[in-house]
Amino acid sequence: NCRASQPLSTDLCGAIGPSPVVGDGGAVKKRIPWSPPRTPFTIAQVAHLGVTARRLDSALSCGAITRLRQGVYIASESIPDDPVALHLLRAQAEQVATPGLVASRETAAIAHGLPLPMTHRSAAGSVIITTVFSFPFESTR
Repeated sequence: NCRASQPLSTDLCGAIGPSPVVGDGGAVKKRIPWSPPRTPFTIAQVAHLGVTARRLDSALSCGAITRLRQGVYIASESIPDDPVALHLLRAQAEQVATPGLVASRETAAIAHGLPLPMTHRSAAGSVIITTVFSFPFESTR
């Protein structure tokens, strides 16, 4: 988070975390600049870049990233204004969190560009996803 009591290093949103600290043997652990992905991602997918849960929390706090659902994030600048595009992004976030899910019912129709009565109203509703061999369920996230 952005605490004024600690010296801060420049990263996403200006200063969002403590300055690099001295590690074992006196070596300085350098913070690597990081740009959040413009597609949904999990912390596991960015951990190899040196991104920690604390760093994600800092990026969330200052608005650099947005949580699409529990455990799935995206660069805030990539959030679409269009409700249909946002619905599809939320469906993609569900698939990132649980690989193997597929869009179902209204969500599938929206993804395929099929005509729906009141498409924008459907897009504002729940994302409907399912596994290949199960009943559909709604995500209220």
